[in-house]
Amino acid sequence: MVSDGVSEDVSITDFIPPFPAAVHDLKCGDCGEPLVCRESKEGRPFYGCSTFPGCRGTLGALPDGRPIGIPGDKATRKARIEAHRFFDMLWKPASEGEKPRMSRNQAYAWMRKKLKMSESEAHFGKFSQKQCEEAVRLIKISYPGVRTMWDRLGDDDGI
Repeated sequence: MVSDGVSEDVSITDFIPPFPAAVHDLKCGDCGEPLVCRESKEGRPFYGCSTFPGCRGTLGALPDGRPIGIPGDKATRKARIEAHRFFDMLWKPASEGEKPRMSRNQAYAWMRKKLKMSESEAHFGKFSQKQCEEAVRLIKISYPGVRTMWDRLGDDDGI
């Protein structure tokens, strides 16, 4: 391309959006304004509220820009994180050398059965706060050995 007699190198990648599968119809779970696909400092996509910094609502995204789950408010996002931490303890070893309770696939199958969900529904990014609380409750009942670091700290100081 020539502009004012100066040649410019233009690549086809200059015209391709950085995240081709990004969607444009998501609403912030906190304030209801549109979410915008943005790039994190690490170069990964995420959705952030268009009113940032006034609202700090976010939603994760896959590398191609597809949203992970559905937007939730701050309390729902916090519940999803906590529930996922408990769930991960079902299939991730607690310490090096320890054998996991089950495989990741077995853990998801267990969760789908207990929560009576289809495979497409059984993703923490789609859970409501109530569903997250129920998942944690079922994990604690079914696997009493699954405890967070905070649970273990409570044992040490007599709380």
